[in-house]
Amino acid sequence: MSAAERISTRPITLLAKGSVQCERLATVCQKLPSRPSLASETLLRELHAKSPHNDVRAQARFHLAVYLQRQLALIKALKKDEVNRQQFEQFYGKDFIGHLAGLNTSASLKEIESIYEDVVRSFPDVRLDDSTMGETARRQLYAIRNLSIGRTAPEITGQDVDGKTIKLSDYRGKVVLLDFWGHW
Repeated sequence: MSAAERISTRPITLLAKGSVQCERLATVCQKLPSRPSLASETLLRELHAKSPHNDVRAQARFHLAVYLQRQLALIKALKKDEVNRQQFEQFYGKDFIGHLAGLNTSASLKEIESIYEDVVRSFPDVRLDDSTMGETARRQLYAIRNLSIGRTAPEITGQDVDGKTIKLSDYRGKVVLLDFWGHW
């Protein structure tokens, strides 16, 4: 671990060692997905497992799924642009980039689904911005299961310009451009 990595993750590591019982860590959980590091992931996992506070456990669980989704996005970016691996390593640290390179993306995606399912079951009414964790987790599950690249598009029905009912599935195997518009 480089000196820069130790300095950038030191506060998170200290929190994990001495403050797991603190009720104020719920807000910290919300910030950790934007600070990808092994220390952030460890803290989120520990807070879910060890905090005596329901709100902290809920925030840790939900934001672990968000964090893991961001990890998958970083993996995709790394694979897409190998030339910038050195820049990624300078920014995130060699250890973290090595961790990302060793992850099984399909296993990570299954873990994300499992976490969101747990949030729907265990923390459905916990407030999250202008919604609840349960509702947001349901939306994320729908997107993962139905709107991801390689998935079959959900059925869409509508009317063409002549008023005839059409279904998206009628065009399976063809290139389709959907243009949604309206005037409110």
